[in-house]
Amino acid sequence: MSIELTDSEFKRLISMPKEFVSLPQMPMDVDKKTYVVHSIDRKESFILTAERNVIFELSKSKLNTSYSREPIFRVEYNSRPHRNPDGVLIGRNHAHVYREGYGMTWAYPLEDFNENLFKSPQDFNILFSDFCAYCNITNLQFIQGVM
Repeated sequence: MSIELTDSEFKRLISMPKEFVSLPQMPMDVDKKTYVVHSIDRKESFILTAERNVIFELSKSKLNTSYSREPIFRVEYNSRPHRNPDGVLIGRNHAHVYREGYGMTWAYPLEDFNENLFKSPQDFNILFSDFCAYCNITNLQFIQGVM
């Protein structure tokens, strides 16, 4: 069973200050890493998934379950094009944003998504940093990038 969010609840979750529970090790080669992220007040829990094939996803963890999550924001770089529910085809670089009544079925072109972020999606470290900035994850100063 998925988490049903309103658009205002999504905005609240994405904008609240968050931090990594422990220092993340960046994925190498084709690795996939999963990190626990909490709101600063520890009332909300999230899972951030990072893959070296340049997909980042933030999921809201359900309360009172051992491992269950619902994606609320995902960035894909150089992935398959995506067709939105209205039939519009979105290119290979896009962001999926939770939308009330649609879940994660809507995507937006990455180059137009944010005025300041996601301008160098080919650089893994910058993309990871931009993803965290958009998700308001604040403790990035201790993360060492990858080459």
